[in-house]
Amino acid sequence: MLSLAVLAAFSGCSQEPPSTGEKSEPAHAHAAHENHVESHGAAVQPATPPRRAAQAHAHGRATLAVVLDGYELTAALETPLYNLVGFEHAAETQAQKAALRNAETLLAGGGPLLTFSPKAGCALSDKSISADLGGHDDHHDGHHAVEAEPYKDIALEYIYVCASPDLLNDITVNLFEHFEFMDEIELIYLGPNIQKQDVLNRNKTRVKLTRS
Repeated sequence: MLSLAVLAAFSGCSQEPPSTGEKSEPAHAHAAHENHVESHGAAVQPATPPRRAAQAHAHGRATLAVVLDGYELTAALETPLYNLVGFEHAAETQAQKAALRNAETLLAGGGPLLTFSPKAGCALSDKSISADLGGHDDHHDGHHAVEAEPYKDIALEYIYVCASPDLLNDITVNLFEHFEFMDEIELIYLGPNIQKQDVLNRNKTRVKLTRS
């Protein structure tokens, strides 16, 4: 996803630690280790690369990466499902199912979630979502619960086309007024003339893209 690449680049962390000059494990020792693992009937999985703290699954927090490239502006949002509906288990009540449907409708529209400097003339061109929120009923075999995975993360991407990108001076994030469980958004902006990082909340929803 675009946001992962942008956030990784912004973190300034190296991808791999430098070589320490230590000798590699002898082949016979490695084979013995593999035999030991097999004898216990378990496979050792490679370690998962560490993620940025901002990307960790934390209720109330989300990340928003915005990139302006020519006339095209891409906004990539990553958030726990909890921030959108207040739960991450399978929806059981009508209220929970309605919350999922409402979130799907808002996210599908995309337009009201972000607003830009009017003179920049930015209009929504395309959008995508990484996973189905589950805002529909599955009536097969008499099952009516809306499925939702525990600790589910949602990744969304919106693409805008700006008629006058040089006049883009600010971005306002309207997610807080639509999603009551959203408390904090780490915003990263990468543009041709400026890079910015800021933390937004209910009392601070606008970020200036000018140097002054």
